[in-house]
Amino acid sequence: MYNLYAHPNSYSSWVVQILLKELEVEYYLHNVDLFVGDQFKMEFLAVNSLGTVPVLVTEDGNKEIGIVNVRNYLMEKYGDKQIFRDASETYLSKLDEVPIGFITYGLAFNQESTKRLRYPFHEPDFMEQSRKYILERGSRLQDAINRCTDPVITEALIQTTENHYSNAEQYLDQDKYSSALSAVSSLLDYFESDLGKDTKLGIWLGGIHPNVADIFLGMVLHRLWQLGMENSLFKEGVRPHLTLYYDRIRERASFKTITKWNTETSENVIKSEEDVFAENAKWSLGIMAALGGLYLGKKFLKK
Repeated sequence: MYNLYAHPNSYSSWVVQILLKELEVEYYLHNVDLFVGDQFKMEFLAVNSLGTVPVLVTEDGNKEIGIVNVRNYLMEKYGDKQIFRDASETYLSKLDEVPIGFITYGLAFNQESTKRLRYPFHEPDFMEQSRKYILERGSRLQDAINRCTDPVITEALIQTTENHYSNAEQYLDQDKYSSALSAVSSLLDYFESDLGKDTKLGIWLGGIHPNVADIFLGMVLHRLWQLGMENSLFKEGVRPHLTLYYDRIRERASFKTITKWNTETSENVIKSEEDVFAENAKWSLGIMAALGGLYLGKKFLKK
């Protein structure tokens, strides 16, 4: 049996779980809640010293780290299965470039980009948790380094810290968030055009049967739906081929089982612009502290 370590309800976790369901492969899910710091516990660092998810531990004890490595492992092991047949590297490489984590957690600093949130992001404290996760991650990493006595894990955590500080500022940049949404829009244009070709055989990216690229694209569309961005990106007459495509992919049994969109129907309407302004003002001190932590963190890493 496989062991999957992943953040609860995350994009990468759900993609891997859907693939495992499609393959009818048993696995045990270990929730690593990034919001509460599970990734810095020594028992998880023993699994992945980088402190990142997802991680798939295979039956022979090997560890595949990151969604692309997990996918490639499954494709190599189960390449004869329908879900991996006719998989297009072009489709997959384009989908791998989607900054889905940035769009998800960056929304906490750009609340004007949506009007509603759906399961599991509908919880009232999602925005606050996301901001704290981004703003406090650097200090949590440094605390983990200070506590760690294993030199191999320490070196890996330093690498993760460097990566964090090199990317942290983008979450505070509204222009970069807008650029990320524009990049997603361009990607959806590509797939809308592809699905609408007269020469297209079948209703899926791979033709008559859905394959791994359909799982990835379906989950991108689902994440946009969860974040309340569907009307501007692929609903209400916008990109009609993708609208129909999303309605099809979400009806698959594996998709329903993992995302629970048909049973978990709760949603949260986002606050007014006045409330958002007040909330952003409240967090301005936190942003300043994060930037200060960035400077201190860089000094720390140079020691």
